[in-house]
Order: sequence, then structure tokens, then C-alpha cells
Amino acid sequence: MLRIFSPHPARCWQCLDGTWSHFFPQSGTTLSADGWRDGCRVDLEVPGCWDPDVGRLVEWRGQGVARRSFVMDRPGPAILRFGGVGHTATVFVDGRPVAAHHDGHTAFEAVVAHLTAGEHDVLVHVDSGFGPASGLNIPNDYFVYGGLIRPVELHQPRRVPWLRRVDVTVTPRAGGGWRVDAIARLANPEDAAVSVDLSVRLCGVEARAAVRVAPGGSDERLSLELPATAASWSPAAPVLYWLDATLADAGGVYDGWRDRIGLREIRCEGDRLLLNGEPIFLCGVNRHEDHGEHGGALPVRAMRRDIELIRQLNANAVRTSHYPNDERFLDLCDEAGLLVWEENHARGQGLDQMRHPAFRRQALDSAQEMVEQHRNHPSIILWGVMNECASEAPEGRDMYAEQFTAIRARDLTRPTTYASCRHGNDICQDLPDVCGWNIYPQWYHDGDPVAELNGLLDRYRAPMGRKPVIVSEVGAGGIPGLRDPLRRSKWSEDGQAEILGRQLDGLLFHPRICGVFIWQFCDVRVDLAWNAIGRPGGINDKGLVDRWRRPKLAFSTVAERFARHRDEAR
Repeated sequence: MLRIFSPHPARCWQCLDGTWSHFFPQSGTTLSADGWRDGCRVDLEVPGCWDPDVGRLVEWRGQGVARRSFVMDRPGPAILRFGGVGHTATVFVDGRPVAAHHDGHTAFEAVVAHLTAGEHDVLVHVDSGFGPASGLNIPNDYFVYGGLIRPVELHQPRRVPWLRRVDVTVTPRAGGGWRVDAIARLANPEDAAVSVDLSVRLCGVEARAAVRVAPGGSDERLSLELPATAASWSPAAPVLYWLDATLADAGGVYDGWRDRIGLREIRCEGDRLLLNGEPIFLCGVNRHEDHGEHGGALPVRAMRRDIELIRQLNANAVRTSHYPNDERFLDLCDEAGLLVWEENHARGQGLDQMRHPAFRRQALDSAQEMVEQHRNHPSIILWGVMNECASEAPEGRDMYAEQFTAIRARDLTRPTTYASCRHGNDICQDLPDVCGWNIYPQWYHDGDPVAELNGLLDRYRAPMGRKPVIVSEVGAGGIPGLRDPLRRSKWSEDGQAEILGRQLDGLLFHPRICGVFIWQFCDVRVDLAWNAIGRPGGINDKGLVDRWRRPKLAFSTVAERFARHRDEAR
């Protein structure tokens, strides 16, 4: 499933996960959508990656086709929903193109207005290559996996119109309680308007409206006033309530949509972040969706294990470096009370790479889709964009400003941020609500952590003002199993633990910041074309655990420092 629960309890739907037939070119890297019969067939599991660590497809980068059949139990509209395809997809149903999407880190759907009852063919042409069509996906400090890396579902709405989703905005009322503004996104692929009854229910409070849905669909707004007895969501008590929306006609309810909602407020006040009016300090980790067994297609059990380990670190936050995450992981963060900095897909692109003809549009699409698809998650407290991109250049500034504007047009309830490494020439620090800095003292240079941070605070005092500041990355590398307890040399687990200890001893109690995120939670595979010299074995080994989630010495170092901060802050 795309979520850890079904958002459509009143609808007929099928999970299309399982074995799909995949076809790859006999030679070269290109294979057209209609040329799959000439390709080499490999049966692979979905969700899954083309390019695991073992097998004939290791390091495969290029085009392929994934194919299977599905059965419509009655004639009518069909919706194929893809959680993520890495990285460029074109979807065909019975040989006809029905959808296209770029980037594997946000979901998309293919809507077919009418299919007959019986068996049908779905074919997905996938391109994981780097080239003219891809501005976001380039050789990078993580691996860009190919394939259908997240779940696939088939939905059969009973009739038109249907509920696509409901977006909610939660705000506290001055006299206590909460106001919830809901926008029901209704789809109507027919040529005529349709009248239906819409209802939204949350915490025992219901709002109803008779609506007329125009051809193409419409957005219908309803508001609910919740009493003060409705519990708020927080890391200490992550209370979730079911929001249920239904569509009904004379025959009764025929379509529904549900989600889990947390009642909470996040805002900036001076240099602090306030959650439900109380200051919070983020003890966090940066986490890539990467695993030694599963690649970039982690099953829910692996996600749960990651959250267990993050909790054992005494961390309260996770940053989705450097792309929107699988929504099932966000569901688990909602349950666990784990605070999330989610960011769009764009990492480390310099100005030349940002001038790629497709980059600006694709990065903006990633930011917009992230907010539109994930805005209901109470765990998400920060929207981030474009990690370590060209924030020193006027062209880069235009793109940062454009993305912040797009995010704020969709959600004003969360602060915005980005993580910068342009220590000497950043010109964008006035744009976000929260400033983030990536620093690596003691690892890439021998500087003092506090001195480096103070230098940034002094240099950017005017553009940052009194906004909250977060150390968005700090860390050191450690090759798993390499021990050097006497010298504690770089690349050893002992050296990594010692460096992280010194970094955190200096930063965690700095009075000007409101959070520190370790780089990084787990070791990750990197693209071999990116930095073979600085990444032994093709691995970014700054993880506190290795790719199979085996803790390194630094794990206990960070857990102890985070626990000390938590206890002394009480």
C-alpha cells in the first residue's frame, strides 16, 4: 500500500505490488516503450530497484520497461497510483499513453476515464539515465535508484465525481480549541457537472455541503470548530484523529477518503521554534532512503526499524535528505512523534548544473508536489528546499525565492528553510524563516566547532536577523569495522566517535541555535561517477549505523550527548 492504512475505505482498489516483468536493452542503454519485446526479460519485485548491490543490474543506468496486467471487475474509470518511479516514467494502458512524471520521490497518478470490464495491460517506460531530460537526477553523493521503487495501486471509483484527497489547515483558536479548514479535491472527468453531498467529520464534529462539481473537478471548502477537549499532537503525546470525508447521492455513500490528523501549531518567535507555544530544540539525524538489502525501496518493517534506532539515539527529529520521503515513513513519524524537516529534491547543484534547461522546472515541481501530497502530516514542521545549491549567485537566489513563494502559496502554517554550505558568499539568508548551516569542523578541516558557528553568526548577522538557526549537518566518516582505539585516526570508528563527541559538546548548548542534525543516520551508496576518492568503497560512511543498520561506535556517543541535552534542558 502507498500508506500504512487505506485512505479509501469505500472504494474498490487493488494493490499491484508483486512480480512485474521487466525488459532491458540487449545492448546499450535505450529501449523504447514499444520495443520491449526485443528486450531482455527479468522478473523483478515491485516495489524494488533495478540496481541492487548484487546481480547483473548493478550500476545499471538507462531505459527499461516494467509490465503487468490487471483486471477491472466492472466497466468504468480507473486510477493507477504510483508512489514513486525512479526517475522518469511514462505510463501506458493497453498501449495508450496516460501519464508521465519526472523524479522518483513524489507520487503521481494516471487517470483513465473509462475501461471495459476484464483484463488490461499496464506498461511503464522508465529512464534512470543522466542526460538532457534530467536536471535533478545527476551523479551525486547518494545513489539514484531506477525502477518502481514505491508501491503501485489500482483504484476503481464507483461513479463520478470522486474524492482525490482532502487538504487540511489546523490553527489554534484564541479561546481554546482548534479550527480546521478542509479543502476537498474532487475529480470529474465527465463533460457535465454533477451534484453530490459532501461531508467531512473530525473529532465528532461534522460539516456538510451540497456541491456541484464542474467538468474537470472542483475544490470544495468546509470548516470545523473543534472543542478544547481535543488533544494536541506533540512528540510526548502524538495523538492522531481520523478525518473522514464522504460523497453521497440518493443511493447513499459511494466514495470516501480518510487521513490521520494531528492538532498542533509550529511557528517561529524570535530565534526560537515553538511547538504548541513551547520552545523546542531539534536533536536530529539526516536520513537517506538507502539500505544494504533493499536499496532505495525500503519496506515498512525496515522503516520501523529505522525509527526504533533513531529513538535509541535519543533524537526527536529527522531530515529527509535530500528529497521527499516515502509517505509510509511519514505515517510512522506521525505515530512516533518524530519531528520532520522535509525537503524537495535538489542537492549540491552548482550554478552550471542549475542552468540545466530542466532543473528549474523539476526542482519547483518537486517542492510543490511535496507540499501538496504531504501537508496533512503533523510530524512535518519544516519545509526545506535545495540543499547546498548555488545560494551565492543571483540566479540561484531567484530559484530559492521562487520555491519559497510556491511553498507559502500552498501552506503558511510551517516555516521554510534550506541548508547552506556557502559560508563566505551566501546571498539568500534573508529568504527563509529558519536558517540552516552545514558545517564539518574536525573532519574537513581542524577548526573549532563553536568558532566556526560563531563566525557564520557574525558574518550573516544582518540578513539572518533574529531568525532561528539550525546546524543542519555536522559529522564525520567512519568505515564500519575499522578500529583504531590508540590513534583514533580519521576513517576509523574510534575517530568518528571522538570527532562527533567534540562537535556535539561544542554545539548542542550554543545559545543561538535551536537544533543540530547529525550527518548522517546510515551509510549510503553513492554514484561512482561522483567522488570515488573521498568515498571509500563507493559509500558515504558518515552514518551512525552502516547500510545494514549495524551501529558503529559513534552511535552510543551521539545517544549519550543527545540524552544529556534532553536531561539538562528539562
